[in-house]
Amino acid sequence: MDSTQSTSLNQGDIRPEKISIHGASPYQNAYLIDGISATNNLNPANESDASSATNISGMSQGYYLDVSLLDNVTLYDSFVPVEFGRFNGGVIDAKIKRFNADDSKVKLGYRTTRSDWLTSHIDENNKSAFNQGSSGSTYYSPDFKKNFYTLSFNQELADNFGVTAGLSRRQSDITRADYVSNDGIVAGRAQYKNVIDTALSKFTWFASDRFTHDLTLKYTGSSRDYNTSTFPQSDREMGNKSYGLAWDMDTQLAWAKLRTTVGWDHISDYTRHDHDIWYTELSCTYGDITGRCTRGGLGHISQAVDNYTFKTRLDWQKFAVGNVSHQPYFGAEYIYSDAWTERHNQSESYVINAAGKKTNHTIYLKGKGRLGIDNYTLYMADRISWRNVSLMPGVRYDYDNYLSNHNISPRFMTEWDIFANQTSMITVGYNRYYGGNILDMGLRDIRNSWTESVSDLLKHGFHASTERVSVGEYAGLARSA
Repeated sequence: MDSTQSTSLNQGDIRPEKISIHGASPYQNAYLIDGISATNNLNPANESDASSATNISGMSQGYYLDVSLLDNVTLYDSFVPVEFGRFNGGVIDAKIKRFNADDSKVKLGYRTTRSDWLTSHIDENNKSAFNQGSSGSTYYSPDFKKNFYTLSFNQELADNFGVTAGLSRRQSDITRADYVSNDGIVAGRAQYKNVIDTALSKFTWFASDRFTHDLTLKYTGSSRDYNTSTFPQSDREMGNKSYGLAWDMDTQLAWAKLRTTVGWDHISDYTRHDHDIWYTELSCTYGDITGRCTRGGLGHISQAVDNYTFKTRLDWQKFAVGNVSHQPYFGAEYIYSDAWTERHNQSESYVINAAGKKTNHTIYLKGKGRLGIDNYTLYMADRISWRNVSLMPGVRYDYDNYLSNHNISPRFMTEWDIFANQTSMITVGYNRYYGGNILDMGLRDIRNSWTESVSDLLKHGFHASTERVSVGEYAGLARSA
């Protein structure tokens, strides 16, 4: 777990910890819920809460889950089976509980904590900023209240048909400094709210001894109110929203087991500033404070992706050839990713120099653009056993039309159970893993195409004003995209 994400300085934060496997970055992991990818590949490498006109904060996990609804979680950190791909770190595969007809129940939960109940020992170098509730590279939370609410239930709805479901809300109300001058003077305080809502349900129908159907519905919505305390009027809301569904059918054949899964997931990230002009001025007045400052915001930008998934897998029943047993399986997967980004309103940034003129002027135009990616996967493997030695050779093939790479991943593992009692094992293998695409590379190129720089040609300066000035009013100025 990332020990730097939650510290004594920011205990008001409610986001789940990021997960690193063997030192790899959290965004290099693959996350799955009931076999469907739950990885946020929009911009998982950037979880910064700083203001930006082109970079949208993301998260590595597409969904947050109530762990009480999980049947099991499998973490693969080495010798990862051939059915998993698009990662460099590891794989976290979560399975949602099916209903239990013998254990119908409803559970309500509430817990809370607050800063008044805690005693924190703060380093002298951080104490002043912490007590002020400053924000910047670290969002200090000296004054907070956190409340967690959960509701879950397990119920049989008809013969061989039932549901497991849950709702949860995590909320943190944090009081921080509204503005802190360069001299450390605090001008007002404001309350900032962080919220994470989740909803999850899994309907299961045991249609017969041969057919089982699962329908899973998922939702996660998170929002975080922020400001940068050294920048007045820099309030913004940042958040993520994910929702989707998956249908899974298990078919037991006489000689094999067939699993077919169809899913759709929508994942989005956004930043919404209260203002759409971001500027620096040498003579700034905010309340009783005067001096140089940067203030304002950079408008509303967002990005999203819809992932449409179809996958199937066929597992042969175990059979023997002489003294050697085999259990091969084959699989295929297709994912279409429809991604888009939007700047919902025009915004701009500039610096007002000592002469009262605008310099370093950039305009971020309103716009919307999209890209589509097809991902194809084929894989096969065989579980081979002879006495107390087992082998698992396999190979995986991936292709996508974004980078047009043909990736072939050999997977091989051999295991020797020395005393045939699973107490002393020697495992050796060779495996290759390819990472997935980060869509932000393409989406950011789209957003950057909406950016225009306005060059002041010295003699054609104009008087500084915080009022909106349209692009067409920059008479006599040169523009370069």
